[in-house]
Amino acid sequence: MNDALPRGLVLSFDAAASELGHLGAAELFVREIAALRGDEGIAAFRDLVGRAFPVADAVAGRWLEGWRPPPIDPQAVIRRLAGVRRVVVVGLEARRIDALVDAGPDLRFALLPWCALRADWDRVIANWHGRVVAVDLDGVLGWAGSDAAVLCFTYGSPTSGSMYAPPGWLRLNGPDTRPQFRSLIAWNVLPVPFGVYPRWFHEVSRGDFTEVEAS
Repeated sequence: MNDALPRGLVLSFDAAASELGHLGAAELFVREIAALRGDEGIAAFRDLVGRAFPVADAVAGRWLEGWRPPPIDPQAVIRRLAGVRRVVVVGLEARRIDALVDAGPDLRFALLPWCALRADWDRVIANWHGRVVAVDLDGVLGWAGSDAAVLCFTYGSPTSGSMYAPPGWLRLNGPDTRPQFRSLIAWNVLPVPFGVYPRWFHEVSRGDFTEVEAS
């Protein structure tokens, strides 16, 4: 089945996910392949790319079931950021960060540039023209305070009490950091079970977060 698509598609998806995020890349590839090759192409994409990328596998599987990616609506997350002025973002989903930046003009955003993929972080950050800056672990507490929040992109629902988070969350989440922020928000952008091994992510408890938004 995967002979219908070029073998280099795995490397192409890897490169796209390193700049767009796993979900953003999966949505883009699925739309383009569906337009060119229909469900047969989506099945081939899932077989070829989904083995290594669990988000791509889940998105392709849902597409074959009739699901289509809805427009990105950040308003539920923006409401959870009421009273917040500074947001430290963990994980990369570029289109969703775009939406947050547009919907929260008075918010300041910092992105923790840490993920399992090899990203050109200078290039990624430059796309936001100063609205989002990079912050390393040593600088995170400089963003803390009663008007600051951490927002982490999460995925999956392996059990009712857990989700999958990028590795940066494990580095940030700790007893010395948690009390320093007003809220720790999980934006579960793909709240469905993974069908393949969750490479690139770590299973974490929903209890790690003060709030969870699934959309």
